[in-house]
Amino acid sequence: MDLARFLIRVSGKVQKVGFRNWSAEKANKLQLKGFAKNLADGSVEIVIEGLRENARKFIDLTAVGPNSAKVEFRQIKEQTFVGEFEDFKIL
Repeated sequence: MDLARFLIRVSGKVQKVGFRNWSAEKANKLQLKGFAKNLADGSVEIVIEGLRENARKFIDLTAVGPNSAKVEFRQIKEQTFVGEFEDFKIL
């Protein structure tokens, strides 16, 4: 099993458009664990852990996000898999 962890930071019109709820829905469908939280600069930070193939699918989806979002920039960093999450949380 190829497990992976990614830190994703999404900027643009991504707060007050349901991005965190959308992230939770997509992460749960792909059996990914982690969290999504709003940052003070208006961006959304997401950490996901799970199967690399599913994580890649999730990352592809964040290029667009929910219908009312306008993603302008994404920063994606692979991190060391830890396995610290029991589910996907909205913080």
